[in-house]
Amino acid sequence: ILFYALRPGFVRMQQPTVWHLFNLLTQLAFNTLVWYLFGAKPLVYMVMSSFWACSLHPCAEHFIAEHHLWDGLAQETYSYHGPLNVLA
Repeated sequence: ILFYALRPGFVRMQQPTVWHLFNLLTQLAFNTLVWYLFGAKPLVYMVMSSFWACSLHPCAEHFIAEHHLWDGLAQETYSYHGPLNVLA
């Protein structure tokens, strides 16, 4: 999952913005609050849940099939703006 999360930053690098900083600070504040209130076990649980769900599970292969660039630097994913959005 770490490769999957960091890959876009290497494929299409961009300059950090204020929103990136806001996101980082929000995540640090939340994780610090969880650590302070509940200890390290919930954080370990969240990290390991992400790892197991997205690495060794056979269905996790769809990450590569759906998002890997095979022919140059085309758009990796596309937004859907159809009527099925009401279900999500």
